[in-house]
Amino acid sequence: MAFFGRTGLAALRAVRATRMQSFVATGQSKQFVRRFAGGGSTPPPGGYTGMEKVVRGVLPEDYQIVIAFGSIEFGLIFLLTRGGDSEAEPAAPVATSDASASADIPSILSDEFEEWSKVPGNLEKWEASLEDMEKNFSLDVCLPKY
Repeated sequence: MAFFGRTGLAALRAVRATRMQSFVATGQSKQFVRRFAGGGSTPPPGGYTGMEKVVRGVLPEDYQIVIAFGSIEFGLIFLLTRGGDSEAEPAAPVATSDASASADIPSILSDEFEEWSKVPGNLEKWEASLEDMEKNFSLDVCLPKY
């Protein structure tokens, strides 16, 4: 309070007194009870009928119905998503040792490239792919023309 000094402290007290007077004058000093419609469920006039009567006979409280419904829902989701497949798992593809059978050109950095390049005609495929690459990545295509 030393920060405000004598005049500042007097001003704060005056403001506080004015606020207190306004609360008393408007009746805001009374405490209010806030109700959020949190009352329990009451049966409808004439009681429950049909399926709800059966369910309420077993689970009389609302929280019990919520827990039961959530358990059923999550149980069904679990069974549908985690259930076993009736199909057999597909067999893994068998790797062939014949390098010429594949249409893809292996990377020059891979170990397969040396075997692949020994097959007649594969080096011509590789050179043709380099020419295609030069066409696709030439500076005329990549750079915008101004």
